[in-house]
Amino acid sequence: MRRKALQLSLLLAIPLQFANLQAQPTPEPLIVHEWGTFTSLQNEAGQAIGGINTDDEPVPRFVHRLTDWLLLSPTEVPANFFQGAPSCHPDVTLRLETPVLYFHLPGAWTRIPEVSVTARFRGGWLTEFYPNALADAPGVSKDPGGFGPLRSDTVSTLAWNNLDVGGDENGPPSNENVWTAPRGVRAASVRTPGGEAERFLFYRGVGHIDAPIAVARNAVTAELVLRSHLPRELAGRESLEVNSAWLVDVDAYGAVAFRVLPALRLGGTGTDKVLLRVSGDFAPREYNEANREQLSSSLHRALVAEGLFDDEAQALLDTWELSYFKSAGMRIFFLVPRAWTDLYLPLSVSKPAQINRVMVGRIELVTPQQRS
Repeated sequence: MRRKALQLSLLLAIPLQFANLQAQPTPEPLIVHEWGTFTSLQNEAGQAIGGINTDDEPVPRFVHRLTDWLLLSPTEVPANFFQGAPSCHPDVTLRLETPVLYFHLPGAWTRIPEVSVTARFRGGWLTEFYPNALADAPGVSKDPGGFGPLRSDTVSTLAWNNLDVGGDENGPPSNENVWTAPRGVRAASVRTPGGEAERFLFYRGVGHIDAPIAVARNAVTAELVLRSHLPRELAGRESLEVNSAWLVDVDAYGAVAFRVLPALRLGGTGTDKVLLRVSGDFAPREYNEANREQLSSSLHRALVAEGLFDDEAQALLDTWELSYFKSAGMRIFFLVPRAWTDLYLPLSVSKPAQINRVMVGRIELVTPQQRS
């Protein structure tokens, strides 16, 4: 009799346990923020110039590279390779520079295990990364000179599997600004099963794709004409907008002149839709070293408005201070529409996550002064 009563109580307990299991709240999603830069070089006709895989900011030697697959001695790599690919590779028309992924734990969570992240680059090679990841790069072999043609249909992949997210751990020692600046963010550390850890996931690469904006210069009037340059996959997306953009010129002495441009509504394919006409000339009185701080503040406000945390926006600007604000030349900055980023650089996270991606487009313009 006692045994039957025990069996009955166990049967009654099963639905209660199931109900309690069902009533448990679903874990809050992981918060993932990403920033980076898409850089291109365009001539006076607004056409992309190839062979631009040079390093504005070389990363530390502990970063993993596709060149590790090639049979080259360490002394050969710096001389022959830039941005992780052979220097002046003719197919490279765009640089994917220093995207970093930050992970913020929700609620009272202190650790989330077994998080896998996959990044793909349509039309490009993902050439450098840290911590270590599984890399697949069609067109790259283990032989010397093993970088073949880079085409618009090339798809490169990086996969970080079974990451442990949590804690407060930096990676290997480094005093290089391009690496220490991104560490200044209050984010959870990531650790691979192999033991490599860092405050973020880092990767970058080179691509054979065009920027979503083409900028042509009128040789007579110095007027700049900005046109939409979208791929067919985004054709008809009239709602595709560039919310913030800037025209910047840094002279040979480091003085800065800039204009905040209006929001741009992209749409159509090719280079036939005119987005904006703006003067490419600045008066001498418009150049001032104090403008550097004003430009940085303007960019910072826009980055935060797009969803980055304050320290994340500052980390981006600190990382690229030299090439954004101090290197001589004329350039246009703009915040890349999320749909364009997701098309060419799809990203997936194995756990439920709120993913915010804020990428800066940077178009370096060939000027008459550079031609002379």
